Amino acid sequence: MAIKNAFTVDVEEWFHICGVESLLDKSKWGSYESRVVQNTTRLLDLLDDHQVKGTFFVLGWIAERYPEMVGDIYDRGHEIGTHGLDHRPVYRLKPERFRKNLRRSLDILEDITGERTEMHRAPSFSIHEKAAWAFDVMADEGIRYDSSIFFGRRDIGGTESPLFFERAVFGIYTPNGLIVEYPITTKSIMGKSVPVTGGGYMRATPKFVLKRLIDSMHEEGLPICLYAHPSDIDPDRLVPEGIGLRKRFNARVGVKTAEKKLRFLLENYEFCPMGEIIDGAEILSFKRLRR
Repeated sequence: MAIKNAFTVDVEEWFHICGVESLLDKSKWGSYESRVVQNTTRLLDLLDDHQVKGTFFVLGWIAERYPEMVGDIYDRGHEIGTHGLDHRPVYRLKPERFRKNLRRSLDILEDITGERTEMHRAPSFSIHEKAAWAFDVMADEGIRYDSSIFFGRRDIGGTESPLFFERAVFGIYTPNGLIVEYPITTKSIMGKSVPVTGGGYMRATPKFVLKRLIDSMHEEGLPICLYAHPSDIDPDRLVPEGIGLRKRFNARVGVKTAEKKLRFLLENYEFCPMGEIIDGAEILSFKRLRR
């Protein structure tokens, strides 16, 4: 039987890049050209072409401005999760601010879909050992499923704490209840943990290498968690002025061939919403967090 994998999308704009906040004043976000609707629609059509449903983690700031788009995602049968309110890394927030932002994002999505989502993904996978308090807050606010853990070191987000060293779905006990965590798929390449099945990493990885890495995961019985952004498939992706060469490269690499690469993956592997993977997973590892 073919292994099913999670297809997930972080619904945000091209300028929602952590680490460049000083260059992009939040008060001016509304004045920048918006490309999220057209690119999200392209992703939705791509999934429709292959009769695949996925999980869309929608930024509250986006949902508030484009409720029709969120309604379209929902009406096409995809899962809806929250991606937070305004793309600030979790570890830069205080617990009460995180709670307020999370609750606001949940309220916005509920107003659009009529349902209270129980799914969350932090911007830039920004929950690590020093922000583990976020799981307690999430559980208290009704979140039951999370996909924020990336085991590996990045400039923003990711963690190398043994507390979160898991490659499959695992449980996190908090004082306010259990959260099931679906970590981002990573593969060790030259001693470095790399999330090859998502974002810029996926765009930069040659197709035949990507297939080899996915096949090796499947040989271990592990499904992958693919993640994409609407801007990943925008061949004319805009890049904020003033960002460094590395971030500029990361934002632009592979955008002209990314949609073709996603088509290849959808044609060669089975994908489904994240919730379906979690519901069918045998949770063998549990972590216990304390206040």
